[in-house]
Amino acid sequence: MLTHILPNQLKNDRVMNWAEYGKIIEFDQEGPRSMDPKGFVYVPDTCVNGGCHLHVAFHGCSQSVSYLNEDYIQNTGYLEWAAANDLIVLFPQTIKTKVNENGCWDFWGYTGNTYATKDGEQPKAIMDMVHKL
Repeated sequence: MLTHILPNQLKNDRVMNWAEYGKIIEFDQEGPRSMDPKGFVYVPDTCVNGGCHLHVAFHGCSQSVSYLNEDYIQNTGYLEWAAANDLIVLFPQTIKTKVNENGCWDFWGYTGNTYATKDGEQPKAIMDMVHKL
């Protein structure tokens, strides 16, 4: 997937011990009601001062930290590739609600009619995170 998104830019194969090359940072998402109050970002040490690409990794239904703790973040393989290739990985998080019992990203309109546009609650919140990074 990353070779498709970043053609000719991946320098190295993945490293197995990503924790030696960077850290996961928990932050306040300050997002809409459908999102967890906390999000996560992995920042390789080589990216602390900027100059790195950013990848946003969306978890699936029932895969947020409220369901799996940090298992999705730490065990999907993103961190091994990020550490080896100077990639920052943003892991925004959703939460379970009455209308979204599996903590899914809004792909059917539970946050309103603009859910699939740049004016939707979740897309706007994620773009705010991207701009802050």
